[in-house]
Amino acid sequence: MLSGGIREPDERCEKSAENITAVSLRKYGKLVDELYYQVQRLKKKKVYFTDPYCAWQKGTNENLNGLLREFYPKGRNLSRVSPQTLKKNLALINARPKKVLGFKKPVDLFDLFLSQCCT
Repeated sequence: MLSGGIREPDERCEKSAENITAVSLRKYGKLVDELYYQVQRLKKKKVYFTDPYCAWQKGTNENLNGLLREFYPKGRNLSRVSPQTLKKNLALINARPKKVLGFKKPVDLFDLFLSQCCT
């Protein structure tokens, strides 16, 4: 383990990361660079890139996957779910306070962001 309880990537993570990184950088390199610049440099926030297939590095994402599973069990065919139901369930998820956001709701922070950036 590394400091802060972060695990060392295993061999599978390292090999898949090499392949995916090469493809991603060719396809999305400029976009990734721009996003990295916007977030890390201008907003003074740290940016971390996780290894594929290493779920322990993606706590918030894994938590969201668990919330989605409350509505849609694994293996459920989402093409059979109406768009209205999907929107309703997404609104319910975004209306839940999140610890990682200081117990604020994502929908409230998104509205705040839009009001500050796009006026």
